[in-house]
Amino acid sequence: MKEGTLVAVWRDNGEVYITTTKGEDFADQTGTQVVHLRGISGWYALSHVRPIIGLNIHPLAAMPLVREAVEAGATS
Repeated sequence: MKEGTLVAVWRDNGEVYITTTKGEDFADQTGTQVVHLRGISGWYALSHVRPIIGLNIHPLAAMPLVREAVEAGATS
C-alpha cells in the first residue's frame, strides 16, 4: 500500500475510521504486514485496513480529508 492511500481502518473498539496511510506497509517484528495511519498512533495490521477505491465511500466521510488537501494546496 502506497503512502497517501485513502483507507478505512477497523479499529480495536469496532469503530471504522477513514484516513490515509503515512507510509508504505512493512512487516513488523512478528512478520505481520502493517501500516502507519494518519491520526492514529502506532500501526495497524493490513487485515484491518482496506483501501477506498472509486466511489465506494459516502462523500461526507471524506470531507475532512478533502478539506485538509485543499488547505495544504493540493491540486489533484
